[in-house]
Amino acid sequence: MSPPSIDRGLGFTGPASTIFATLRAISPSATAVALAPLALAVFSLYDVRVAIPTTLNLPCAGAGTVSFDPVQGGSTARASVTQVKFLSIAAGT
Repeated sequence: MSPPSIDRGLGFTGPASTIFATLRAISPSATAVALAPLALAVFSLYDVRVAIPTTLNLPCAGAGTVSFDPVQGGSTARASVTQVKFLSIAAGT
């Protein structure tokens, strides 16, 4: 029996039973430095929602990524990374 094919463009958990979600934001300043990574959530079950803390101090503008990293997923496990964009809700619509 052949092993399952893996789409190389997506993350893969392998045997991991825990996924860490981490936000990496880029400062909107002219120097565009990466801000310290922020822990968003820990997932341990599929199809179960996990709340993102409302106490996070997020930028009002700019971009970043959210990385979903498998924990102890073995040598074939890899993160899935999603691009995010920050918009100020105070600026109106």
